[in-house]
Amino acid sequence: MNGFERRTEHKKQLILAITKEKLHHDSFHTATIKEIAREASVSQVSIYNYFGSKDELLFEAIGEMMEEQLKGYEHLLEDQIPYPKLMYTVMTEEMKFVKVINDCMKQSADIAAMQERIERFLEMKFIPFLLKLIQRGREEQYVAEGLREDELLFYFNMYQKAMNQFQETGRSDHAVISEERFVHFFFKGLMGDMRD
Repeated sequence: MNGFERRTEHKKQLILAITKEKLHHDSFHTATIKEIAREASVSQVSIYNYFGSKDELLFEAIGEMMEEQLKGYEHLLEDQIPYPKLMYTVMTEEMKFVKVINDCMKQSADIAAMQERIERFLEMKFIPFLLKLIQRGREEQYVAEGLREDELLFYFNMYQKAMNQFQETGRSDHAVISEERFVHFFFKGLMGDMRD
């Protein structure tokens, strides 16, 4: 990478850092490109050249956040922590992260398009991780025998949709069900620890 490319990459990372900070404070939707450019000490033209539009900048920032979260999950998988603890950690972290992503998406000018792009990311990157997670559970005999991959993915997808609904309705702020109990239902269902 030559000096120009390094400076360009540095500027892009600075713009993305400012964008993520605004997302964290729920102020991206009210921020202008002019304001972001001023904070990053770049021109507005540079932001448009690097990202194309404000929504593209938003998606790039969300994409980076999702990549970082996935890397954290991959590290957990590599750390060889006990499988039940690994699954519980991934599911509780994902539950928190879904709320963050949903809050970020609400700051988009085109939420449906943003949702579609996030679903593509999940399909291309998160599902392969999930399959590795399932495979480890099979190897350690924590995943019930006889379940096909498509059935397990259906179950995870059902959980993901319920988690999204749980976060969108703000139920996590009420006494209806705690996040811990929600994750417990994922693992134990209605039968708990009952055996045949």
